[in-house]
Amino acid sequence: MRETDWRKGANSGIGRATAAQLALRGARVILACRNKQRGEAAAQAIRKETENDAVIFMHLDLASQKSIRSFAETFLKTEPRLDLLVNNAGLATTGRNEDGLGMILAVNHIGPFLLTNLLLERLKECAPSRVINVSSLVHHVGTIDFDCINTHKTLNLGSSDYDVFWDYSSSKLCNVLFTHELAKRLEGTNVTCYSVYPGSVKTELNRDINEWFTCILKFIIGTFLVTDAVSGAQTTLYCALQENIEHLSGKYFSDSQVMQVKPEARDDGIAKKLIFVHRKTFTGTAKLHGKTVIVTGGNTGIGKATAAQLAIRGARVILACRSKQRGEEAAREIRMETGSDAVFFMQLDLSSQKSIRSFAETFLKAEPRLDLLINNAALAAPGRTEDGLGMILGVNHIGPFLLTNLLLERLKECAPSRVINVSSCGHDLGTIDFDCINTHKKLTLGSSDADLFRAYTHSKLCNVLFTHELAKRLEGTNVTCYSLHPG
Repeated sequence: MRETDWRKGANSGIGRATAAQLALRGARVILACRNKQRGEAAAQAIRKETENDAVIFMHLDLASQKSIRSFAETFLKTEPRLDLLVNNAGLATTGRNEDGLGMILAVNHIGPFLLTNLLLERLKECAPSRVINVSSLVHHVGTIDFDCINTHKTLNLGSSDYDVFWDYSSSKLCNVLFTHELAKRLEGTNVTCYSVYPGSVKTELNRDINEWFTCILKFIIGTFLVTDAVSGAQTTLYCALQENIEHLSGKYFSDSQVMQVKPEARDDGIAKKLIFVHRKTFTGTAKLHGKTVIVTGGNTGIGKATAAQLAIRGARVILACRSKQRGEEAAREIRMETGSDAVFFMQLDLSSQKSIRSFAETFLKAEPRLDLLINNAALAAPGRTEDGLGMILGVNHIGPFLLTNLLLERLKECAPSRVINVSSCGHDLGTIDFDCINTHKKLTLGSSDADLFRAYTHSKLCNVLFTHELAKRLEGTNVTCYSLHPG
């Protein structure tokens, strides 16, 4: 066995015991720890104990997003495999990290969350693979205060021993929720994930907490005490090694069996919102507070995902969609997931020039700003619009062309501003038949699947050409435009 297992916080306690057991089974084990001296000493000791030379220390400080990104970059460059990721490290202390986050929130949850996402593609490439998030029984008393997280970047404002305890328990609830949601997002990838309670073991977590806090923990979880770190590692090892538990992905384990979690810990709405809220801490430096964005086709797929990310950054987002029901539902979901109340639906049917003009008129009357216009909506369907245009030509190109021109003066007034036209790599196959457009108001005459595909590629070529010419005409206005292939 030469699968690569990566253990965080693996230089002491349960983490070290787990790493040693995996090394005994032949795994290549990376000890990802903050303290270089102690990490290298632990790696050396495990190599000696297990006679496995493939136990290596790599520096990782979960309190620093810079360190996390550096670790991930180095790991992905030097290690071709990742079969098991065990997010084990945790602490219970006051203060804030270098990124301004509460220390417990940063180390116990945000750090593992970020790192897991940075390594997720490698886990998918090496599937079947697993992610294990070490939680705690005290997640049952944790709570998620989104107002506190959004405003103060911490789970609890106080600094007393009592507050530290609630911070710690809430961070462990975050881990259970993250595992629950991650399992859903990984369905079909052959990557599974589990949260575990290893039992109460006297490890070096105790160096962060005083006698009073220790007494609280013993009072709450005293009946679940185990005697040593090796015993405490057993549930983690079970989730790492046991066959045929893939159908239990997302579940919470204790004593090597599935256990119930508090209702809040399996709430889909809370889990989704937690992920969106936390992504605000590391999805880029651009802030969009005070900016207004239009996303056409923003009720589903790439458009909806784009709108959500812009909402996370503080933008006022207008979902411009044809279906009122689906548009309002998408706006409501994004508001719930991101914690932003500035996400709205406005009806726009790009197959109708009347609808486009009505949308533009309503928008310009109601909204004083437009900083970003994303022409995302598209289709590949037969038929004609109410204006007699081929449906693909009308929706994919003529509609965005008209909408952009109707809103151009507002974009200039709010400059610097941008226009983004979502195209496709399929534009490489497109051609422009002006005779067909002029005579038949379509990009192709046929209605077969092959004809629809050709019409679609032609429309995406139109998007690229429009962007190219628009950029020239907007020189000196501080309005820029871009076409893109989203993948």
